[in-house]
Amino acid sequence: MEKSIKAVELVKNKKPLKLLVGHITILALIFTAGKATSTLSTQKIMILTGSWTIILLGVIALRSTLLNSIITNKNFQTHNLNKENSSKLLTFLDVTFFLIIRGVDILILKVFFKIEAINTHLIPKDGAIIITANHTSHIDSMILQATFPRRITYMLLSKYFETWGKWFFKSQHVIPIKEQGVNCEALKEGLELLKNCGTLGIFPEGKMSTDGNLQEGKHGISFLAIKSEATIVPAYIDGAFEVLPAGAFSPRFFRKIKIIYGEPIYFNNKYINERESREQFTNRVMDEIKKLYYLKDFKEY
Repeated sequence: MEKSIKAVELVKNKKPLKLLVGHITILALIFTAGKATSTLSTQKIMILTGSWTIILLGVIALRSTLLNSIITNKNFQTHNLNKENSSKLLTFLDVTFFLIIRGVDILILKVFFKIEAINTHLIPKDGAIIITANHTSHIDSMILQATFPRRITYMLLSKYFETWGKWFFKSQHVIPIKEQGVNCEALKEGLELLKNCGTLGIFPEGKMSTDGNLQEGKHGISFLAIKSEATIVPAYIDGAFEVLPAGAFSPRFFRKIKIIYGEPIYFNNKYINERESREQFTNRVMDEIKKLYYLKDFKEY
């Protein structure tokens, strides 16, 4: 009886339901548009993409409104929602918002660029994963997430959380890291994510390359890998530097972007501690990324 009353109260307040239906509808439209791009002209595709961008901004505003309406005590009483139900609703919204963002990423990359993903079959389907790649462009994380079958949580310098994109980074569960000093909190969050079999995205160079070349790796990745025993998936992104390098504000459209995934690196703590220092392990990961660089011009892998 109590559950029925709660359901009636939720239905009476139609606003949350309309917002949820809106989320699902827009998600379906985005994927439909993605399939339709092969038969539409470039001009129509650009108009379509712009429309979905505007819709996405509307979804963001609606999402914020709904979140605010269910987290206040006053509205908890009005909607008669308990904490468990609200938690499920927030999780649903979070996943839906992520899928919309990913759908838009895929649509943009397919429409405005020639993107190709190689060896995606090598990516493990389950378990904790640390995805590592070279970092030459502002769109590297976008490329990885669009071609990676699992949700990636990234680590990002805390200075970017002081910009207008702060709300977006938080909504995507990005972990802030300090440019100097020890990042205890960030490492703790990363380990917690991997403990729950999540996927952590790390650019081991620590910063974006200004010349497009692979830089020396930092040792934070070895610490996380040793403590979590997560599988390392190396990747090399080719062409992103030509599209949107560090310091650029506008991308060069219709360029080719290729991302190559390498063989997963499996290991255990005993092997690392006894036979390989953290520095050596970091170098091994960087060597795997470098190997993929030499494969970028081959047609078969």
